Amino acid sequence: TPGTPGTPGTPGTPGNPAPATSGLGDSQLAAVQAERDQLLDQRNKLMALSNELKRDLKRAMSSSIVSNGSVQYSSQSTAAAVAACEEKYEQRLKETEGVLLEVAAENKSLKKQLRRSVRVQNQLMSQKEQRQQQEAEA
Repeated sequence: TPGTPGTPGTPGTPGNPAPATSGLGDSQLAAVQAERDQLLDQRNKLMALSNELKRDLKRAMSSSIVSNGSVQYSSQSTAAAVAACEEKYEQRLKETEGVLLEVAAENKSLKKQLRRSVRVQNQLMSQKEQRQQQEAEA
């Protein structure tokens, strides 16, 4: 939704830069903006990884479902190869699920950091505008 950090249409996102203010020499503001950009980039990378892992999981699960059917194999060696393959996929599935949980936790942490950075940036922008307004009145 507009107004939520990291969504299209939100001022201050990579696709929609924050409104320019005169005299952005404030090092704190620049540091917060750089941190926000870094967090957004890292979040996007993690989301891409998460999507890739979900596709792999879906593929592995569909392969597992097909191979767990009541298929009769023509030889012991074929059955053994299929069983070994199933074990491999089961292990890979467990690893993928673990990675997905880690990615979800990291994503949650990044969202929290991003919200905090945006809040600090907004506070700094507000303070700067207040200072400029006071200077203009003086």
